[in-house]
Amino acid sequence: MSRVSRFVALSVLGVAAVGLAGCSQYVEHEELEKQVSSSISQQGMPVDSVDCPDDLDAEVDATTTCTVTIQGGAEIKADITATSVDGDQVRFNIEPQQSSGE
Repeated sequence: MSRVSRFVALSVLGVAAVGLAGCSQYVEHEELEKQVSSSISQQGMPVDSVDCPDDLDAEVDATTTCTVTIQGGAEIKADITATSVDGDQVRFNIEPQQSSGE
């Protein structure tokens, strides 16, 4: 199975610390990028980079989309969804988007 196929079949969980801005709580996009990369790498998928243009709100079912570039240069969009918030920890699911050609 190719690395891209393995990633598309992969759904992983991650945990990140919450930042504060006024009354809002969120995971800053830089921290989210680090945690998404780490979570995917821990599943055996070598990651070159992750680009998350938006912060992830610290509330259940909040979502954002990140672009994951795996070694070899393949880019895959992944939906990041907050699954739980406990104090300053946000747990999230990383779900690769299915491309229209698959």
